[in-house]
Parts: sequence; structure tokens; C-alpha cells
Amino acid sequence: MKGLKEKSSGFFKKYYPILAITLVVVVFFWKFFLKGLIPIPADMVVGAYFPWLDYKWGYEIGVPVKNPITSDVVSVIYPLRSYAVDLIKRGELPLWNPLMFGGYPLLANFQVALFSPTFLLYLLLPKLSAWTGQVVLQPFLAALFSYLFLRHLKVSKFASAMGGLIYAFSGFNIIWLEWNAHALTAAWIPLILLLTSKFIKEAKIKWGVFLSVAVASQIFSGYPQLFIYTLLSIFLYLVVVLRRELTWKILFHLAFFILVGLSLTAIQTLPALELLINSQRVQEILSYDLTYLPWQNLISFLAPDYFGNHATGNFWGMGNYTNNIGYAGAVSLILASIGYFNFRKKREAVFLGLLLVFSLLFSLPFVWTKIFSGAYSMTRILVLANLAVAFLAAFGLEALFKKVRGLDISTALFYFLTLIIIAAFSFITWQSSADDNYLVGLRNLAFPAFFVGLTIVILAVGVKVKKLVKLSVVMVGLLAVSELFRFGWKYTPFSRRDLVFPETPVISFLKSQEAPFRFLSENVIPMNMWVPYGLESPSGYDAVYPFTWSKYLGVANKSDKNAPSLGRYAVVENYASPLIDMANNRYLLVLSKGAKELELEESGYKKVFEDKSVSVYENSGAFDRALLAFDWIVQKEQEKVFERLLDPAFALSRVLILEKDPGLRPKEILPMGDVSYRKYSPRESVLKTRANKDSLLFVSEVWYPGWEAFVDGNKTEILRANSTFRAVKVPEGEHEVGFIYDPKSFKIGGWLSIATLIFLSATLIYDKKKISQRPS
Repeated sequence: MKGLKEKSSGFFKKYYPILAITLVVVVFFWKFFLKGLIPIPADMVVGAYFPWLDYKWGYEIGVPVKNPITSDVVSVIYPLRSYAVDLIKRGELPLWNPLMFGGYPLLANFQVALFSPTFLLYLLLPKLSAWTGQVVLQPFLAALFSYLFLRHLKVSKFASAMGGLIYAFSGFNIIWLEWNAHALTAAWIPLILLLTSKFIKEAKIKWGVFLSVAVASQIFSGYPQLFIYTLLSIFLYLVVVLRRELTWKILFHLAFFILVGLSLTAIQTLPALELLINSQRVQEILSYDLTYLPWQNLISFLAPDYFGNHATGNFWGMGNYTNNIGYAGAVSLILASIGYFNFRKKREAVFLGLLLVFSLLFSLPFVWTKIFSGAYSMTRILVLANLAVAFLAAFGLEALFKKVRGLDISTALFYFLTLIIIAAFSFITWQSSADDNYLVGLRNLAFPAFFVGLTIVILAVGVKVKKLVKLSVVMVGLLAVSELFRFGWKYTPFSRRDLVFPETPVISFLKSQEAPFRFLSENVIPMNMWVPYGLESPSGYDAVYPFTWSKYLGVANKSDKNAPSLGRYAVVENYASPLIDMANNRYLLVLSKGAKELELEESGYKKVFEDKSVSVYENSGAFDRALLAFDWIVQKEQEKVFERLLDPAFALSRVLILEKDPGLRPKEILPMGDVSYRKYSPRESVLKTRANKDSLLFVSEVWYPGWEAFVDGNKTEILRANSTFRAVKVPEGEHEVGFIYDPKSFKIGGWLSIATLIFLSATLIYDKKKISQRPS
């Protein structure tokens, strides 16, 4: 019995920080563990948009919306990932998504994160449970990896655990928590730094192999932009901390294993690169406010809600709340300052200080940063600021454990005085301008001031009562985490399971119609929220999708051949355009009270269904998804192609515009034929054609590299028709035509990833030698 107690005590002493981290993470997600609520903003779906808004879902006046800024989670991330999971469980490769933009690649989208280590949860658990598991694992892994790195730096267990928790629940990770990609990607940064350090110091191959896997895991996690920032942190760590251990040979091997990690991701990165090259992103103009951190938003490092918060409906700042936050807690800033000044001669502290400085230099709108104007959201480099502050805070706790000094209280007083100055400025400005926004800012200084003031009191007790030094330090550490919890709980929405994309009569009606077809909506079912129901639309919202489709919709909306292509929000506005008819748009959803029924009927729309506030109109002019054409013209210049397509005299239903001659010979007989679907699935379809002369099978789906076509099992060329669609030559008589999406980028990437995995496995098993540290 005594031996068991000793073992238990030894286990607890060794692993109590990890147990504490686990407990703290569970406490943050108490709404899931105690109430079964899911960390997803499903309230945005049922509480803000029709047709769900017509129903109360158990609430007296409808579902309250907690935080509208998180809408991307339910309009992009969850729908795409959910759709990929559905395809996998049906035994289909999730390569293509036909539900948006007329179709575009699915696996190539980094945000789907099919190869993320935590994606395995979807194969083991129900979908919403797996989603929750992914969300919960993000702060846990961030804290765990940070703890291991800080322990590697010889920081005490408690301080390391607190530093890990501060990073895990800092501004970047909380704001992007439910995106289920950004925070997971950020979690790998401390592990990569740890493995880099161990590889350089010990020169063991196994650390290089683990580094490759960590690099691949970070890129697979869904937000590869952070990998660039990770490289910056590695560079600074090498130059500042490890420069004495470096040789050219060890540097070469380090670079090699990082490149091997990139090679391991080829199955994802090659299709993604192909999509980027063929997307609208290369021509999209981004807002300056979305790229850099406005100077005044430096206040948010101390008071995150000075400019309001979307969760309370009073945001009044510049740019976007999700991009303008480098917050790691006011208490954490105090601890970080104490840590830096006490350990400023220590190389690790210098590294963290430089990391903070560099993150600010790249995120703020300095003149020289305009060379990165093509980049999107440079403010997200502030994840490194969060990491630097969190780890310096761990150093601060370490310094306080040795001795709490009056100087440390002075540091806290400096931040308290800063808050008072900001408050005074806000009050004076509010009084002189009567701008109530400054009153919002003034109110939101209260909590930071409370936490800073309480820190001063606790540190003062530690100075006066020597026996309470350790307790006061522990309390300050817990206070730092508590401050971040307050911020996180205010921002993070949770929802009941039954509110995650429930079905309504309007949706049931659309699902009951014979596929394939597309629909549009006006103020009903916003962007991408049709995806979980398997419905298709020519509209869509994503960072990258085929450029040809963005140009096509831009021309359709303006009825102008020179119209610019659309950006990431591909909204169809001109329902009467013949180009929209050609895109197989069969239904239009509108609000009954706002519907211009006569105008819609004149445009060929007829009401076929109605439920409460929503009416469904059928488009009598909609083309079938597939049809046979017996006439064509050849035109390579896109401007002239659109000029023809917009010409009212042009016979859209009979004549195709091709980029090259199909090589068909016309016959002087009256053309007759028909086409029908035998199979229709996301990446494969089979059609039966019958015609009395050679013809062209036209399919209103996006022409994109990787699609292949077969006529009676024989491969045939896919022609680009009417700017963005597909067409294939079909001989007279009866034939079976098949389309399959089988991209070379995926196959080459897959083989490269497999070969890399085999190489890493063999290296780990058979090569246990050290790399020579001596210059060769």
C-alpha cells in the first residue's frame, strides 16, 4: 500500500503540470463537458438568416446570436469539412466540391485540413463530437508543446505550465479557436522550436525526423501562412540562441529535414498550388485595413475591447476585430516585462524580445511594409507576439519565485498608469465630442484596470510578507489565466446540437427535387450554408476558387463584357441574365414580403413553393445541366466570347463558343438528340447520349485541370466551352460519356508524400547515428 502511494505521489509530482493543463482546458470548455453544448456558432445560422429565422427553435423570440464575427465558421469551415467527412464515410475521395461556384477542388482547400492529425477524430466519432474534439485539442496541444519547450529552456514546472496556458488562451488562439485551423496551426510553433533546438544541440537524426513530421503537421493543420512566421522564429532562434552550436553541416541537415517536412505535405500542397494558380486570388485587391494593424489598435494589447467587441454589438474600430488583436493579457504583459528585465542577459529572453519586436514591425503600417501589400492579413504574425509575451511571462514568474521586489511592483504600476492615461484621454474626448464610442472604450478599460490593480496588491503582499512570496506568485499566474478566460468566454459561442444546420420545409423541398440543379437566393440561405444539405449554387464564398468562374459571374452580374471578376464573395445579383440560365440555375429563393412577383414572372420565374416568409420560384429559362449542341463557333479572345454570349440574338441553347476547332463534320440533316444522367456524384458522372449526327455534349460545370472524359470507355479531350464550361465530342448514335476528376497534382503529390513517409520511417528505424558537429 505504501509503495502504491509512493508511486502515485511520484507520478503526480512528475506529471502534475500536464494534469493541471488538462484540467484548465476542461474548465474553459465546461459548457461542453457539463451541458453538452458544441463550440460552434450555430446561432448565426438559425438566429440570423431565413428560412431558419421563421422558427423559434425552443426560444420565445428566436435564437439569440452571441458573436456575428465568427460567421465564417458556419459559412466556410464547418460546411466544407463536414462535406468532406460525408464523402469519406460514403467511400468517395473528397477531391471535388460541386456545391459552390459551379464546382471547384475540395481537398486542395487547406481549410478543409483533411490530413491534419486531429482529423482522425471524424473517423472515430460522430461529426459534432469530432468537431468539438478538434476545437478542444487546439489549446491543449498549444499549452502542452509550450510547456515542453519552456522546460527545455530550464524554466520551472509551474512557470512553464502557466506560460503554456497563457499562449494557449491568448488573443490569436481564442479569436481563431472555432475556425478549427488557425489555432491548431499555431500550436505547432513551440514544438517546432523545441525540435529545432534538440536537433542542433544533440545532432541526433531522430530529432530531424520528428521535426519533419511537426512541420508537415503544421502545414496540414489548415493555415499554412503561419509556417512562414514559424520560419522567422526558427531563424531568430538560431541566430540569437544557438549560434555557438551551429556549423554549416548541421545547418544543411536542419534545412534538409525542414524541406523533407514540406515534401511530406505534397499530397496537399501540390493541388493547393494548382488551385491558387488558377484562382481569382492572384488578381484580387485586398483592403489595406485587412492587411495591417492600425496604430491606435496597439491599445488592444492592454484592453482588447477598447474599440468594442462584436459579441456585445459595439465594435467601432478600424479594420476587422479578428485581425487587429495581439492581446495576451494585461497581467501577462506585466509578467513579460518583469521576465525580460530580469533575464535580459539571457539569450532566450533576447530571442523572445526580438520575436515581439519583429512581429510588430511586420504587422504595423510602416512605409517599408508596403512591399508586402499583396499579402493578406499581415496582422496574423501577431501570433508570435502572443508567444513571446506568454513565454516571457513564464520567465517573469520564474523571477518572482526567487524574489518579489519593489521594482516588479513599479512595472505593474507603469501599466496601471498607462490605463489611467488612456482612460483620461477617452473621458476628455467623450466630453468634448459627445462621441459615445469613447464611452465604450472607457467602460472597457475597467476589467484590465481591475486585473492590473489586483496584481499590484498581490505583489505588494509578497514584498511585505516573505512567507507569502510563493503563494502570491502562484496567484498572479492564475490571475493571468483568469483574465484570458474572461476574454475567451465573452468571445466564444457555444450551441445546442439540434441547432447545427437543422432542416426546414424550404430546404426539404429543394432536397426533394431531381438533381442535378442549382439554386440562388436573395436574403435567404447566405453564402455556403446550403453545403451541409448537399444543395448546389453558382454562388459561393471562399479565399480561392477558379478565376474563370469569378470572371463569368462578374460579366453576368453587370451584363458587361469588360466587367471585372468577382472577389472571394461570388454573389449572383442579376437573376435575369441568360448567363445565369445557362449555369443551370433552376430555383430562386426570396423573401415573400420583399418579392417583386410581377418582375420575377416577367423574367421567367414562377412561384412553386412557399413556407412562412420564404418563397421558392422556378426558373423556366434554366438550361439543363447537360445538353447536346450541333453548332459551334471558335473564339479564343475572352472579351469577344462574352460579347457573343451577351448578344440577345445569339442562340445560347444551340451554339457553343469553343477555344479550338472540335474537328466535327456537319451533316445536312435535321439534328435530333437527347441526353440523360446515369450517375451523378461529386467527382464522377456518367451520361447517356443519343443523336442522329455528331454533336457536342455541353455540361455547365467548371472547366478545370484534372477532369478527364471518356466516350464508351475511350478517353477524349474536354473542350472549354462558353468561357468556363466543359464540352466533349460525341459521335452519332447511342453512347455513354463519363467524366472523372483525377488530377495529376493529387497523384504526383500523393506518391511524393508516400515516398517521403517511407524515407522518414526507414531513417528513424535504421539510422541512429549522430551528425558530426565538427566542420567538414
